[in-house]
Amino acid sequence: MTSSNHWNQISRLRKKRISLKNAHYFVTAVTKDRKPVLTNPSIFIATSEYLHELSHSNKAETLCIQLMPDHLHWIFKLTGDSSISQLVRMLKFKMTSSTENLDWWWQQNFYDHRIRETESIESFALYSFLNPYRKQLIQPNTEWPYWMGNSYHPFQFESAYNQLGYVPIEWLRQSKDPLAPIP
Repeated sequence: MTSSNHWNQISRLRKKRISLKNAHYFVTAVTKDRKPVLTNPSIFIATSEYLHELSHSNKAETLCIQLMPDHLHWIFKLTGDSSISQLVRMLKFKMTSSTENLDWWWQQNFYDHRIRETESIESFALYSFLNPYRKQLIQPNTEWPYWMGNSYHPFQFESAYNQLGYVPIEWLRQSKDPLAPIP
């Protein structure tokens, strides 16, 4: 892909990006060259602090965020007047600046999907939650430390997981990308 085609593609994505107050969004952002740096305690702490800041300033309510080594999944409700792009740009900045000893950057842009009323927020959250298990980064009886759900509004699967103490194998078999085309 030539440089001008790349920028045209990014420009088209931005034109289609709509920030609707009180809408729910699923966002994925990826590190440049898929550098595996996000599973770092200082990044997780900076992320958590920023998300609390967003909540207290009534800009966005985070439902969950999953940090993987080279990407993140963030589900939130846009509650203020900021755009999705502004929120993600600041999140990326906070995360990058929390690791002064690591040399890494984000890929330009990010993927976003407005979760419609006909779609299940729970399925997007479960997909995100199961990501480290599907990628076999940890075993089903191990807790992934880079997941943060909303303690005020836990998902049904979180309650089941907390009772069981492990991820049932059926979840891994049944869980599919909620945006994947239906065969």
